[in-house]
Amino acid sequence: EIVFVSFFIIEVILRMAVHGVFYFIGTNALWNLFDFSLCITSIVDLFYNTSFGGVSWLRILRLLRISRILFVLRAVRFIRELRLMMASLVGCVCPTLFWSLIMLAFIILIFALYFVQEVIDFVKVADDESARSDLLSTFGSLEDAMLTLWKATSGGDDWSVYYDMMVQTDAWNGLLFV
Repeated sequence: EIVFVSFFIIEVILRMAVHGVFYFIGTNALWNLFDFSLCITSIVDLFYNTSFGGVSWLRILRLLRISRILFVLRAVRFIRELRLMMASLVGCVCPTLFWSLIMLAFIILIFALYFVQEVIDFVKVADDESARSDLLSTFGSLEDAMLTLWKATSGGDDWSVYYDMMVQTDAWNGLLFV
């Protein structure tokens, strides 16, 4: 780590020597300030880790150093083919992904509305208090039902738990849940 930080500091110092005042006010001023702040945080991190055996608040500074990955993205502007591929990927994926997520949210909304209505009807006549509380905590409101369906869809929670709850209301509801 010391070697990497040393090379990085030498690079920044050499660029500051070459560009002079324009290092902080030129066309790449934001990137240069970012580089400079990374050097400062790296020096502080190395100093405290070697002197004091590590300080917990410096873990936050380490997260900033992870952002060095952004330097790779700076190289993209120099490689025409790579820039073209990235522009194509962003142009194709972003709109498609956005509208796919909107469609998924709409489908989840429709099913959530149905399941909330079914659970409310079931809770009015149910005798089992534990089943009522479980159903109301997961499908008692539209927000809870949408979150539950999202968890079941995305793998956040095991869908079979929610299936078992919905089967209690009606077998068709369990089938519709699947």
